[in-house]
Amino acid sequence: MMDVYEKMVLKKVSQFESTFKTDSEMNMWSKKIQQKVDGLIPRRIHQSLAVAFEKGIKAFLQGLNLYYVDQPNKKEGHYSLHILTEEAEQIVRNYTKIASIEGAGTGFGGFIASTIDFPALISIKLKMLQELAVHFGYSMENLEERIFLIKVLQLQFSKGECKRKTWEEIKNWEKNAVFQEWSSWEDFNWEEFYMEYKQSIELLKLFQMLPGLGAVVGAVANHSFVLELGNTAILSFQLRKIQEIQGNLL
Repeated sequence: MMDVYEKMVLKKVSQFESTFKTDSEMNMWSKKIQQKVDGLIPRRIHQSLAVAFEKGIKAFLQGLNLYYVDQPNKKEGHYSLHILTEEAEQIVRNYTKIASIEGAGTGFGGFIASTIDFPALISIKLKMLQELAVHFGYSMENLEERIFLIKVLQLQFSKGECKRKTWEEIKNWEKNAVFQEWSSWEDFNWEEFYMEYKQSIELLKLFQMLPGLGAVVGAVANHSFVLELGNTAILSFQLRKIQEIQGNLL
């Protein structure tokens, strides 16, 4: 039988789903600005950054740059989802502090230093996702679990139909026994993936490049980005744990 906390989580899932049924006017407005900004940057630069982004994500999927995380020593017997979540929230808080410090440091350096922030922020996000996955009991040795984390990352920054489709994949992860093979990623549209990610952080990152404002904006922006991803990841793992405990209810 489902307990009160699990019911509360499912309510949060419903509330979360309601947030991306349609793109808001703000999202549409920001996307237009981002497209104009993108047009000012030579395509070859976008392509080179997309290639670097692709190599980083592929290396993670292939298990080449995994972040070693100790398996938490859980107490014997029932380890409640509530306790797991409270500890996971502390993990997220730790990473928001790291991201804030990194953002302030690169933001203080202006334009040149801010270019370093892009790969650094991705690295922080992937490390946090790995630690959360291990905390909830999933092994990074398994390719399907690494794919799951990339889906969570994509869910956090995607918009519209892509966001709905990604959420359905995450929501039904435990129902589907067949996972994507590595070969399916060879034809993946990495440049589109990179552009969607870049556009999700671009507006704030532009302010991070301004002298005097960069450090403050960098700290606040990175804190916000990592916190949002952490909360999305926790909700995704909560849903998986409920499905494992209660069966595929959704």
